[in-house]
Amino acid sequence: MAVDRSEEAQDRLLVVWAQRVASNQCDIMMMKGAAALQPSGPVVWEPSSLVRVNSTSGPGVLHWWPWITWDECTDMLAIVFMEKIESNVNARVAVSKDLGVTWNEFSTSDLSWSGQRYDGYDYIGISSADGRGVPVWSDNRGDWASPVFAHTWLS
Repeated sequence: MAVDRSEEAQDRLLVVWAQRVASNQCDIMMMKGAAALQPSGPVVWEPSSLVRVNSTSGPGVLHWWPWITWDECTDMLAIVFMEKIESNVNARVAVSKDLGVTWNEFSTSDLSWSGQRYDGYDYIGISSADGRGVPVWSDNRGDWASPVFAHTWLS
């Protein structure tokens, strides 16, 4: 979850999740919610803002563990998530310059790994500022799950 604190958004909430589409297919979804008018009031979700983030989708394509950030300097959104196609797992980053209406994504991991063991590499996150992002994840490319950091331009 992230908060878009831009003047136009008025503290709009942004949530991402992995949604099972079929038994062998999961996509990354995002939805916006309007901030409550009162501190104890409910969030009003905007169903029309529901969008699939990942561009690759279909049977056997899995996406999971999304993490979102909002760059207050550029108003860009960035999401890091895992993607598995066949036996190859990669960390990917999706970027939106129009507050989540459209997304462009790219692989941020320098190599694929097997994804055979899921133990220990469920740590994932991303932070951004001034058009630069730092995604972090852990994978099993070595003997044990180890953290991997990447530095990338979001624009």
